[in-house]
Amino acid sequence: MAKDKKIRLHLSSYAIDPERIERRANEMAKEGWLLEKFGSLVSAYRRGEPNEYEYRVQVKEAGIDRLTYIAELTEFGIEEVGGVGDLLVLRKKADGTPFDLYSDLDSLIVQQKKAVRYLRKGLIMSFFWGSMMLMNVLTTLMNANVIGRYAGVAAIRFSSAQIVLLTAASLLLLVCIVGLIDCPVGLRRAKQKIAALEAERVIQE
Repeated sequence: MAKDKKIRLHLSSYAIDPERIERRANEMAKEGWLLEKFGSLVSAYRRGEPNEYEYRVQVKEAGIDRLTYIAELTEFGIEEVGGVGDLLVLRKKADGTPFDLYSDLDSLIVQQKKAVRYLRKGLIMSFFWGSMMLMNVLTTLMNANVIGRYAGVAAIRFSSAQIVLLTAASLLLLVCIVGLIDCPVGLRRAKQKIAALEAERVIQE
């Protein structure tokens, strides 16, 4: 049974990038691994038929009730497998009918602009928390540096609480550093899509 399930850990910067999530979910579905649950740090897959489901990722309007919106999508055979905040990971049986959440360029542009705002928020949070974790690491290291009594030798002493704090702060700092790298990449990609869609709209007009 264990071979029929996969649990994958991922960083928070991955969980706020709609395009990366959607691409990865569909790539796994082609191989017969179906995304069943998605959260800020974990993805859960189960073994199924290749191309059994198609996946889409959407950033919903902040004012729309999540449960009501998901209930409306269910009428079209679409179900939610998870999400982070206003970001929803959706799937539908691959039955040959199009799985398009947006039918016109204006809607696609609006969705990409939502993705930009979402990624920008993630970048700001990565910078904010990264700064705080860096200060925690530096403060912990400074507090642990005690000048020895003999020959001016510096003795570094860590209490158990300091070790726990240093480890946690270091891990979170690493996550934030990755976010500071990943989020700008996602932002650049989303902005390029907006530019391409707007150019296509001009051609159609």
